[in-house]
Amino acid sequence: MKAAGVVVGRVESIRLDPKTYAAVVTMRIDRDYAFSKDTIASINTSGLLGEVYVGLDAGATRRC
Repeated sequence: MKAAGVVVGRVESIRLDPKTYAAVVTMRIDRDYAFSKDTIASINTSGLLGEVYVGLDAGATRRC
């Protein structure tokens, strides 16, 4: 996981919820970083064929 190009954590697991068919992602963020509850996570790539990563865009509310 990256925020502003900095690695801040990692994805621990991804599974499919059998009732809703939605992806359920478990992420671990390093304790050095705090994000607000309205932070947006998105799936991004580095370049055309680069790595796939979760990008975090901090929200406007107070940090957790």
